[in-house]
Formats: sequence, C-alpha cells, structure tokens
Amino acid sequence: MNRLSSIVLLALVVCPSFKLHAQDSNLIPSPTFPERSCVSMTISRSESARAKHTYLGVRKGDFSKFGREVVDTSAASKSRGYFYRKLRKEHFIKVDTTDFILMIDPSLNLESWVDLEDVSPKPSYVNTRGLTVSGKIGEHVIFETNFYENQAFLPDYLDKFVARFDVVPGQGRVKTFKESGYDYSMASGMVSVRAAKWLNLQFGNGKHFLGDGYRSLALSRNAFNYPFAKFTTWFGPFQYTNLFMGLQNLNVVLPTSTGTERRFQPKIGTLHHLDWAVNKRLTIGVFEQIIWGKSKSEGKLELNSEVLSFVNPIPFIRPLQYGFSGSNNVLIGLNWKIALPKRIDIYGQLVLDDVNSGKNGFQIGAKTRGVSRLYLGVEFNQVAPYTYAHRDSTRNFAHYNQPLAHPLGAGFSEVNGRVSYLIQDFFLRMRASYATYDDDENVFHWGKDIFVSDNSKSTELIQPSRASLTYMSARIGYMINYTTGMQISLGFINRIEKAVGGGETQYAFISFSTKIPERIYDF
Repeated sequence: MNRLSSIVLLALVVCPSFKLHAQDSNLIPSPTFPERSCVSMTISRSESARAKHTYLGVRKGDFSKFGREVVDTSAASKSRGYFYRKLRKEHFIKVDTTDFILMIDPSLNLESWVDLEDVSPKPSYVNTRGLTVSGKIGEHVIFETNFYENQAFLPDYLDKFVARFDVVPGQGRVKTFKESGYDYSMASGMVSVRAAKWLNLQFGNGKHFLGDGYRSLALSRNAFNYPFAKFTTWFGPFQYTNLFMGLQNLNVVLPTSTGTERRFQPKIGTLHHLDWAVNKRLTIGVFEQIIWGKSKSEGKLELNSEVLSFVNPIPFIRPLQYGFSGSNNVLIGLNWKIALPKRIDIYGQLVLDDVNSGKNGFQIGAKTRGVSRLYLGVEFNQVAPYTYAHRDSTRNFAHYNQPLAHPLGAGFSEVNGRVSYLIQDFFLRMRASYATYDDDENVFHWGKDIFVSDNSKSTELIQPSRASLTYMSARIGYMINYTTGMQISLGFINRIEKAVGGGETQYAFISFSTKIPERIYDF
C-alpha cells in the first residue's frame, strides 16, 4: 500500500515546475486588460446553444474582449519598422511555424508611490523584473512558464501583514531588503494537454479561481502558488473538473539539519466541481472541497487507507463518508449564473462548511458582459464566523499563511463594486469595497481568524467589537501594447480600517508595467 500511495501522490502532487499566473500588474487589484496568452487558450468543447460554464482555472479577468493580441498586417504598420511593431503591436520574441509557437516577453512593474499619511523618510517603490515564455506544440499541447524577482517597500498596513505572516500577499516568503524593504520571488507555469475532445489535462504550479465574481468563497487567487494537477471532462451539457493541490502550513516548521532551508508542513487539497449548462442563459454547479491529513513530524505525508478516497474522482462520496465533523475538513458548495438580456450576468455562490455549527457563506452579484467599452460589477459576500477553520488548525482552508478563499478569512460581510472604461487606448478603473466583521482581539477568538482551532472559540458573554474596512482605488492610464500588457498609469488608494491596530492609509502612485501576476491588496 505504501508503494501504491507513493506512486499516486507523486503523479498527482509533484507536478512539473511550470507555473500559472493571473492578470493584474500593479498594487491596485482592480480588473485589468488580460493577455491573450496560451494560458487563456482553454481547451474545451464549444456549446453555442448553452451558457458558458462557471470558471475554474487561472483568473482571466473581466476585460477579455480587450485582451486579444493585436495583429496588424497593413502596409502602414509594416512601414513603421521593427521597433514600433515590438513596442506597440507584437510579442518581444515570437516564433511561429506550422506545428510550434513560442512567445517570449519581459515582465516589468516599476512603481513609485507616496504615502500621504506616513511622513517617515523610508523609500517607497516596487521593482519587479521577470520573463514570460508561452507557446503551443501541435494542436493539443499549450504551455506557459514565468519567473519574477521583486524588491519592494510597501505601505504600512502591508508591512504589518508581512510582519505577522512572513509573506507578501499572494507572492510568497520574503527576505529583508535594506532596512525596511523586502526581497521576494515567484515562479509559475503550466502544461495543458487536450488528450481527447472530451478530456483536458493540466499540470503545473500556480493558483486557481472558482466562480463568476470578483471574489470567490471557495477557491481564489488570494494565496501563493501551489503544485497542482487538474482534469476536466465534458459530456453533453456537463463539465466536470477534478483539481488536486499540494499545500503548505508555514506556521508548522519541520525539523531540519543545521544550515539547511526551513521546511514546512505539507497538506493536500482536492476540489471536485460539476457544472451543468442548463440552457443558453443558465448554469448551475455543485462542488466539494476537502483539506486532507497533515504530515508526520518528519515531513512525510500520511499515506493510509484514505489515499483511495483522496484520488477517487467520483463527487460527494467523501462528505457522506467522513461527514462535516471528521478529521478531514470538508466543504460543499453551489454556484449559479444567469445571463440576462442587455448583456448582464447575475451570479451567486453558496458554501457549507458545517451545517450543525452554522459555518457557511453566500455570494450574490451582477456584472456587465462585453457592453461596448464599459465594465460594471457589484457584489455582496457574507461568511459566518469560524467557516474554513477546523478543530485541527493545520487542516484549515489556507495555504502559505493566507486563506484559499476570501482574503478577510471568515466572520465578515462585504459589498464591493467595480467600474472600468476604455477610450481608445486610455483606460479608467475604479474599485470600492466596504466590509464589517467582529474584531479578533488578542485574548478573544470570535471566528475571523481561520488559523485558530475551533476549540479556541471565545466563550465570554461580552459582545465583540464591530470593526469596519473601507477600501477605494482609482487608476487612469494608457495601454501601450495590448499583446504584452504594457501600460503606464497613475492612481490613488484610500484604505480606512476601524479596528484594533487599524488606521488610515492614503497613497498615490505612478506605474510602468507589463503582464505580471495579480496582487490582491484590497483587504
């Protein structure tokens, strides 16, 4: 059994060192103009008479109609020369033969900001350099890999986050840079194979998103990259996805020899999602998500009879087998989307972590769908206290010291809105959100912190203090090259947190960037 378990785990968790990336390129986590890269070339069957399935994969963003590669073969364009085409129209390097496509682009984010509330003389900039390589082999294989190196000085509220969790949100662990800065890197990649008309296989290291909204209450792009294997099948109006994830608990350090890199406790996450395109306007999906056993003290995953349940692709057997209160952390959910006339979608999501304990959450929202050059979206999210947590804190729905779902953890209510508009090559993007939650103070656990065991619930009769978080951002900019995502922009962010240890942050910035991973800083 040990040999079989090892083979299964190696095949499903230890994936190739290719990575996935998302779409935003700056401090503001608002929708951007996503790339037309190989990652966006999802291989699936077209169902023109049915609505599009709910998305489970790399987050593509809300501006897909503007993200297409610009191909200008006119004589006027050719007469402008090589430098102009590379700057405004084309990939930096592109090889295109009959059976092979290779695209190579530099990835940059050079940003300087001024904190209007902090008068300290510390530097204030972000310097990101990287490389993206993507391509296609034949008609059935696509790939992408990228690497980013960063040196950054962050606003005060993000400094506090890094000090507590030892990671930059969504971008991994840090090393000190000068006196108050951070040095960190991130790599991601993916290989996708169309094994048959009804089957797509993906292996890599990255992050995924499940849902139709800006936030996800199941799996979002909030946390750091993780190794994964994903299998997607289609049969009639149904799409079924099996996702296997290799996750880590950074708050559990494993024994190591002197002078070696620290090791952390691994754990396994699975997600099985069945989506039904009922007709051209309605889709309904159901899913189960499980965090499996922690590792032994020496760092090896526990391989036992449960491994057969772990690899079993049949949905909803595990909740019946283990229940909601077993040793594994089980969550089930529902998503739905209705495509209304006038190119408007309404959507929702429901998650149940433990029916008996009231651990649940729901989402409802609406957004425009390709309305000229305008995008609008509004969304409400509410998650009950202690959702995503577990009596064994190592089996929470988290990875690399961040929640896998909503960045606020649990025990909150949030409303957010987005507006984006494109005028020729100029764009305007604005975002705003307002959230309330019970403030987890040092001596009380009211259910917001998903890293604390359920056994530590506060039993005091006193009422917790209610905290609030307001976040607003605006950006105006110019798209230089849609193919590479090159843009220059100016923006402003205002964040007000009324809680223990909170405060107000206001800063303005200027940025020059290409396509790099999305930063989720609006929490």
